[in-house]
Amino acid sequence: MLYVTYNRVEEKPQFMRSLEDITLNEVGLTATFECEISLEGLKAEWLKANKPVKPNGRISIVADKKIHRLIINDAKGEDEGQYTVVFKEKDLKSSANLAVKGYFLNFCCRLLLCFDYREL
Repeated sequence: MLYVTYNRVEEKPQFMRSLEDITLNEVGLTATFECEISLEGLKAEWLKANKPVKPNGRISIVADKKIHRLIINDAKGEDEGQYTVVFKEKDLKSSANLAVKGYFLNFCCRLLLCFDYREL
């Protein structure tokens, strides 16, 4: 009788494309963080400043085989910071920063519009 044993070698996933920093030149634009990993079917967890990101009306999380995206529509100053995608079961992660330029300028312009210059 012949016995055959198979030693299954599990491929360690790796990033084909890591997250990249994003700079938006004005508020209200869309920021899309995207990465590609070498294996399909892994569940991604997205974090901002080490806290889970939850999808809502402006934020969506998309997984398409090996490509994983975090999409932030109508980006605001409060969206600035470091974002991380984590594949916990494989101990794999990548981080990048989002900067929203024009946030302070936009805030100041709105503040100035609140004043009635005729009273000054």
